[in-house]
Amino acid sequence: MAAKANKRILLIVLGGFLLSVGACKGQQESESAETEVKQAKPVTPTAYQSNIFNESSYGVPVDHYVELFYPGQVSHWIRALAVDQKGYLWMGTNHYGVARHDGTQLQYFNEKDGLGDDRVNKIIVDPQGVVWIATAGGVTKYEEGVFRNYTIKDGLADDGVYGMYLDKSGRLWFGTNQGVSYMENGKIYPFEVPKPQVENPEPSLSDNGVGDIFQDSKGQFWFSFDGHGITIYDGEEFRFLTTADGLQDNKAGGFYEDSEGGIWISSMLGGISRYANGTFEHFTKDGTVDGVETSGVYEDTQGDLWFAAEHQGVYRYDGKNFELFNEEDGLVSQGIIAFYEDDQGRFWLGGWKGLFRFEREAEKEGKTSFVAVTQDGGPWD
Repeated sequence: MAAKANKRILLIVLGGFLLSVGACKGQQESESAETEVKQAKPVTPTAYQSNIFNESSYGVPVDHYVELFYPGQVSHWIRALAVDQKGYLWMGTNHYGVARHDGTQLQYFNEKDGLGDDRVNKIIVDPQGVVWIATAGGVTKYEEGVFRNYTIKDGLADDGVYGMYLDKSGRLWFGTNQGVSYMENGKIYPFEVPKPQVENPEPSLSDNGVGDIFQDSKGQFWFSFDGHGITIYDGEEFRFLTTADGLQDNKAGGFYEDSEGGIWISSMLGGISRYANGTFEHFTKDGTVDGVETSGVYEDTQGDLWFAAEHQGVYRYDGKNFELFNEEDGLVSQGIIAFYEDDQGRFWLGGWKGLFRFEREAEKEGKTSFVAVTQDGGPWD
């Protein structure tokens, strides 16, 4: 019994560490897109995984010994969120592929259904209603009930895809473990982006990894390199931002441009900053907010800016003040990494411990403003 208990503790600690640093599943050789066209099959949603060794038949599809924290938890990690043209909510998980709620039923889709890999990093719905899913095993397209996966055999720089962005021209960009690719008119092309040169970059996953891609209002492209800082491309020239230029951390993460043209930059070790007119404003390093690992910068329909701070909660910025939300407000996770407010006014948050909702009416009434979304109980409407 002691040996089993020790094994369980070791698995939990190791699993938590790997998740916290964004460790990915080892690359697996993918078949070509021609052989990976599969019809999506509904997977019956289930209830609570009540046993850490998964001896129960209940729970999300499980193959990892990681405990769930409350009845009906959708997944251990929700890494990406999107809503398609039918109003269906798509959720990218860390180990179980994608989950989708169609307003009535919760379904799970994974590699057996045609997904490139069960680790999902980003989801985008294009103007034609096609769902694009960036995975650790390629980019998967979902259209009319069919999954089709694209890999290095189709032109991707690498099968490990972590950043994905749809630009103003309709091109789909991919940030991978080995650089950048883009898709135009159904074909994938390489795009050489020089990375900044820094001393001791210490990448988390890959020395050539690109974690996020963004196009600002001036048409410039921003690329975040794993441990190397940021490359900016204006269509003719490349320029760089690193800690030597004032960047808060060379492990820069996501980007967001506010209404005044300022670029908000999250990071792994330097917190949150804003870059405008060649100058940085460091909110974390200046002590305005806490939490060095930040992510998920997002603007809601009311014009407030949100971002997550690991081990702190989530912040809301109204242009003047930062407000922190955490357990006291019903947000039981301090590992949020994704935000999405849909056309129905539903405000979703995803991260460690699953899926959550921010309820504006409850906040106005002075009630608990965050709620955990469960498989059967929702709230889904």
